Amino acid sequence: MELNPSKNRLVETAVILIFLTALFTPFLLWTFQKDVLYSEVEKRELHPFPHLSAHDSIVDYTRSFDTYFQDHFGMREWLIRRYHREINKRFGMSGVPLVLEGRDGWLYFIGERLLDDLKGKLNFSPRETLQFQHILEAKEKWLNQRKIAYIFMVAPNKQSIYPEYLPQHYQQLETTSRLDNLLAGLAGEKNSLPLDVRPHLRQNKPANRLYDKTDTHWNSLGALQAYETLMERVHSLFPDFHSRENFSFMPDWQEGTGGDLAIMLGREQTTIEQRPVLNTAGFNAEKKPLAEKFAVFLRPPQLKPFYTENPKGRLRVLILHDSFFNMINPFSSESFQEAFYVWQYYDTTTLEFFNRKNLSTLLDMYQPDLVIEETVERFLPYFLKTNAWFSENTVQPENPAETSGQK
Repeated sequence: MELNPSKNRLVETAVILIFLTALFTPFLLWTFQKDVLYSEVEKRELHPFPHLSAHDSIVDYTRSFDTYFQDHFGMREWLIRRYHREINKRFGMSGVPLVLEGRDGWLYFIGERLLDDLKGKLNFSPRETLQFQHILEAKEKWLNQRKIAYIFMVAPNKQSIYPEYLPQHYQQLETTSRLDNLLAGLAGEKNSLPLDVRPHLRQNKPANRLYDKTDTHWNSLGALQAYETLMERVHSLFPDFHSRENFSFMPDWQEGTGGDLAIMLGREQTTIEQRPVLNTAGFNAEKKPLAEKFAVFLRPPQLKPFYTENPKGRLRVLILHDSFFNMINPFSSESFQEAFYVWQYYDTTTLEFFNRKNLSTLLDMYQPDLVIEETVERFLPYFLKTNAWFSENTVQPENPAETSGQK
């Protein structure tokens, strides 16, 4: 029996419309949606929009634009999440090689050879360790000449604090991490060395969970331990400084969706994460709008600058940080009279911005008493590479993408 011609045309029209919708929706969404600079599901910087003047030929430009479009077409993040979710749901496996599933629901980020760091295969060479010391000394001297104190703080990788939830064969490793190797090779006064918060975290982790199970970062309880270690260093530099103590938390932990590692796996909606809740009643610090000169100077959106004031605090502080310091902000703002937070994540834009000239200009504009520079443990090779201009005897370390464990 033949189909009704009108019904046949209706089916064909519907198929054509569905095809055209699928074909043009990503393009239309790319055209009208706000450009995304960072992929939460891949934990990497996305390729920026190419400018014709930066390319030698039209061929180079079209290749660069093709790379850009592959990173920015509409629904890209949703499609990647959906793919990972279906891989896990249908086949019971992870489609994300950068996430390692541990015991009891713990997830770990293992990009940029973090597992090699666990195995003791990544270390700074003696020459790189010496270069690291030159940079820290030169940066501290440069700031001290401006009557500014300096603290360089390292936020630990999750597996540095909670290795016990890794798969069994990784727990049996007895190795020295790259950070341990670096600290053992550095010399100098204690206040000039990188601030290592790991001992305080390890000492206090039996009482409470300090990192999210499904995220790369510490929770607010872990951030409090890091804050307390940081305040000890501030006290040693400013003996008359008094930091706020006795923070309190709500009795019950709050349930929420999974963290950034669950997002990478496409499980943020099906994974429950329990997090401690800081009691902010009675807090004195207030977020203030940026002065126009800072808003103009710190224009790149990746810098995410914001400023707090606290009439009961002391010191004017500039904090250059990555995502780990975000959880420390509520604590530090309660101790400092003025706190100016600027994101210093190691992407192309911020690397180009934080040259010596721009940093000098920012210091002249803000005139802090103290600069705190924080970086996560896996980014130490980037710090060495991008701050090499602070040392006269510069050395180019190995490619961070090959030697580091990677926000």
